[in-house]
Amino acid sequence: SRIEINFRTTIVYYVSNTYKNNPYWYVDESVIKKEAILSPEYQKALIDMAKESLIKTDKSEHKGRSNPPAWKALEFMSFGTIIKLYENLKNPKLLCEISNVYGMSHPSQFSNYINVVRKLRNYCAHGKVLFDLNLDEAISDGPLGYLGNQKNSLFGIYSVFKYFLGRISSNRVKEMQAELLRAFDRVPYPSVKTIIFNNSGFNIEDI
Repeated sequence: SRIEINFRTTIVYYVSNTYKNNPYWYVDESVIKKEAILSPEYQKALIDMAKESLIKTDKSEHKGRSNPPAWKALEFMSFGTIIKLYENLKNPKLLCEISNVYGMSHPSQFSNYINVVRKLRNYCAHGKVLFDLNLDEAISDGPLGYLGNQKNSLFGIYSVFKYFLGRISSNRVKEMQAELLRAFDRVPYPSVKTIIFNNSGFNIEDI
């Protein structure tokens, strides 16, 4: 949640400040690639956003405009949709500025990392078992370096998540680490712990 909120805020801040005279940049083909704006997924996101009570109020109060400003609209877009907006920005400089906020100079590298967080979020939201989770697309080399055989594992995913969280709140990282250690301590059977560690790639000392 913190990573998602922070990323949404970063997108709104940087893009809106780059296009100060264009508060509706999220539907502007000069800012976002046309194919992204016209995609069925994005069009559905816009339709769903328009159903929100705050957006309906905005439209009734400002009858001369078709869309709400970006700072309102993006509040009602999913994490995945916000990531797609980033990936389809036309301005290369803007792509780099946003990825640099998170310590990455290459937008493609940042895209790989932020999508790892998105996939973890989706797995958790759907109540899926995580300990043997394996990514279809490996984690690329980035600020964490080469992850070796952990680049598809839950521990690799956790490492990326911890990296992003550390860019936002070091205190929250410490809280998360303590919560994980307590969770492992609650597992009563050594054999079960061994299965978890072997499948997830976790080691207590690396948490």
